[in-house]
Amino acid sequence: MIDPTTDRAIGTRAHNPANGTVIAATLTIGSIALLILGLQPVLLGPFVMEGRLPESGIGNLVTVELLAIAAGTLLGIRILRSNMPRRVAIIAALVLAIANFMTIGTSGLGHLIVWRAVCGLAAGTLLALPLITIARSQHPERIAAYFLAGQTVLQLVIALTIPSFSLQGSRADAVLAALAIGSLLAALIATLLKEPLRPAQPSATKGGFSVSSSLGLLAAATYLGAIVSAWSYLGYWLSQRGFDPSAEGYAVALSLAFQVFGALAAARLSEKLPNKPILIVVALMQIGLVGTLVLFGHSTAIILMASAAFGFFWLFGLPFFTGLLIEIDPTRYVVLFLGAAQLLGSAILPSIAGQFPAGVDHNGVFLFAIAAFAATALLVLATTIDTSRQAHNIAEAANPKP
Repeated sequence: MIDPTTDRAIGTRAHNPANGTVIAATLTIGSIALLILGLQPVLLGPFVMEGRLPESGIGNLVTVELLAIAAGTLLGIRILRSNMPRRVAIIAALVLAIANFMTIGTSGLGHLIVWRAVCGLAAGTLLALPLITIARSQHPERIAAYFLAGQTVLQLVIALTIPSFSLQGSRADAVLAALAIGSLLAALIATLLKEPLRPAQPSATKGGFSVSSSLGLLAAATYLGAIVSAWSYLGYWLSQRGFDPSAEGYAVALSLAFQVFGALAAARLSEKLPNKPILIVVALMQIGLVGTLVLFGHSTAIILMASAAFGFFWLFGLPFFTGLLIEIDPTRYVVLFLGAAQLLGSAILPSIAGQFPAGVDHNGVFLFAIAAFAATALLVLATTIDTSRQAHNIAEAANPKP
């Protein structure tokens, strides 16, 4: 039997971990690239309220941008196999800044889709940098947790300040301006990337995709898809229930703050706790929290408490998917596709959820998210069953019955 600890150590040496400067720079660049994920409620809600986007278009806009980020991630991984990260990051960051500026003042689903798609491709290319860094690190779950904490701190700072500002009377345009300025900062940070940053490859004898790793990726997709389904419609859901815009700002800010706590808790505990049981428990906790909003969402106190706990488990759970995939594939090739899988789930599921916003007192999206969290738990359990079956088959092959 192969010792997974030894196997991980061998894989780590083969992947030539990046130095501290590269880790810090790539994690910061990736955090800036993903600012949009934490700011969707304070961007999409104003788009609708300002008459620039129909309610039914929220899911479509989220889908297009996240699909573009997923595609950009795969493109970035491919480009970085033969190109210096500094050149790739600077170009992608400048494109992202320009596309965000061009979205300011834009209205209509078609025009918004075009510019948000460009933003997604550029952001995904930047996201490839931290994904490769995490896969090559000696402590991937810990670095993944720090990445989540860092990006959430940035989102929290903007979420706390941006609801109080507007650009020529538009709250949405104020968010877009902040995203564009952040992209210019990412281009500046990219000048620190002076060494190659190439992704891992599966070996000739092991690694790559399997039934277990595919189930793991699908579980990650449904988990984040469920998160984004609920998160994207939170602002609109609150407005339909008559809450003041400040309630939305407090809920989002509180959720982001507890996301940081969740990520830091994962950084400390992810290498000590079993991946699969934790992921199942986290999915079940999210079912309970979203169900609380559905049943008791008339109370501001309950909304704030549920938002905080929702944010905590959101980021506490994510690093365990990194650990799960490395547990299944110690070569760390499959984990490179984790970001794309999560983004695909984040793109496809909200689009489906968008068909239900008017159902059951505007709780349709939340009910859909509950179903997706249940699917996550079942898929993680399925990886356990499939891994156990594979281990049994290997044992039988090694010790055939007389």
